[in-house]
Amino acid sequence: MTVERRSTGPRGSRARRFGAALASCACLTAFAQGDGDFGIVLDDAALAGGGSELTAAWIGYGTAIIAKATSPEFRDRPMDDFAVEVYARTALAKIWSEARQPESLDPYLDKLAEIHAAGFIEEYVLVAFARPGWALSAAELGALEMDAFFDWAGAHLDGFVSVTAAGVERKTQPPSAPTGIGLPDPAAFAPSEAVCSATLPVMRSALAEWEREAAALRGAPIAAETDRQFVATLLDVAELPPYRTEGIAWVSPRPALLSYFAGFCAVEAGDLESAERWLRSATTMLPFEHDVRQELIHVLVGTGRLDAADAEVDGILAAADADDNCTLARAWRRRGYIRFEQQRWDEARAAYERSLDYQPGNELALTELELISEQIGPSNPLSPAPTTQTFVTECNSNE
Repeated sequence: MTVERRSTGPRGSRARRFGAALASCACLTAFAQGDGDFGIVLDDAALAGGGSELTAAWIGYGTAIIAKATSPEFRDRPMDDFAVEVYARTALAKIWSEARQPESLDPYLDKLAEIHAAGFIEEYVLVAFARPGWALSAAELGALEMDAFFDWAGAHLDGFVSVTAAGVERKTQPPSAPTGIGLPDPAAFAPSEAVCSATLPVMRSALAEWEREAAALRGAPIAAETDRQFVATLLDVAELPPYRTEGIAWVSPRPALLSYFAGFCAVEAGDLESAERWLRSATTMLPFEHDVRQELIHVLVGTGRLDAADAEVDGILAAADADDNCTLARAWRRRGYIRFEQQRWDEARAAYERSLDYQPGNELALTELELISEQIGPSNPLSPAPTTQTFVTECNSNE
């Protein structure tokens, strides 16, 4: 194992390598489990003026990453992982707390030690360092105390800036990329821009590849572009199925959008079985993209599974923002349609009337209410107006 120091200046980056025998530092012997496959990289600029205790602490951080990444349970997992980062930041806090001298001061490590003493390392690591490809097991997810952490952070971390002054490079393992990033760019397959008959075969092949890739995930996939988006979604779904039992894995948005577009096109092609599979996959990855769930409802109604469709409506009504009039109006019209099919006339009327609270004057709702107003019974069944299958790029009033 080597240690590399890097510093940045006006001309960019420069590096110089030197061998490091970690066992020579007594405070690091517990973590000295590396080999020639690894290299610890130190940031000279971040360590400037900090003294030997600071450098030793950050070498300990890098060594802890190596120790965790080479432990039996992690040998087949990426080195860049939530559990690895938690282990390494915990080691860093402990080393600094135990090895620093009274005159040693470092704003970041002093605060990290305080976070560790308060019992919030896991929560802090998630919020500060979440990266594509990270996965949290159901146990790790269930152990998070995010509300308590945010309350504590509001009083103790105002203006706090996180620092990483060391990293680990592994020769045989390139930096991890978000799962699914290798799939085709979904922008070329959006039904609003492309013809389904031409794009569906390509998407079908891409999603077969995705299903093989997804089988290796260590949690239910969540699609996110940024760390903020990932953490926000995680907080909202942590207690919901399937995430609370399977855990969560951060994946690229590509498989989610391809699944949505393919599901829409499969409906158009009459392949409702594939449509349902892809749309359910998309709703798992994008749990709060209500247009995806609306399309799934369309499939469930079309296959006669009204109770399942009704449960999806419940999910939309529970999760939609109070001022999202378009989504709420469409969801209540879906409920009205389902109740009409079930011949539960009073409930159908109430649902359509509720939809008008969000979209007054909507022609589809008014038409349905006229049908319901007639004396309808089992001997004279009428059918509600069929909903159209239009790919939603803006609020759609016809479904």
